[in-house]
Amino acid sequence: GSGGILLDQQGRRFSNELDLRSVVSKRILENCEPYKMPDGAEYRPWAWCLLNEEAQEKFGKPMLSFYKDQVGLFEAAEGTKELAELIGCEEEALIQTLKDYAAACDRKICTKTGKVVFPSR
Repeated sequence: GSGGILLDQQGRRFSNELDLRSVVSKRILENCEPYKMPDGAEYRPWAWCLLNEEAQEKFGKPMLSFYKDQVGLFEAAEGTKELAELIGCEEEALIQTLKDYAAACDRKICTKTGKVVFPSR
């Protein structure tokens, strides 16, 4: 609930991130690609979690550092170009997703996902 947004492998939002865990998990299974290991084995579908500076502060920098540096679940990216390269998506798609999310924050509703609470912009 710190304001991160979930993205699929094309850089698109697909769920109200603050919905019930069971609902968000179902949306990940329905909308995201399987995780591929270097040996080609596939595992459960997964999503990218994007945290801007405000969301990182709310999440807690020490906790984020643990998950990034010790567990390897987060990676840093500077700007949309670097983030798109990390995700493996088109930068234009990512930019549109971020514009749409900012507009939803301003309107206080995301018509795509039904989200009405936005902890971070």
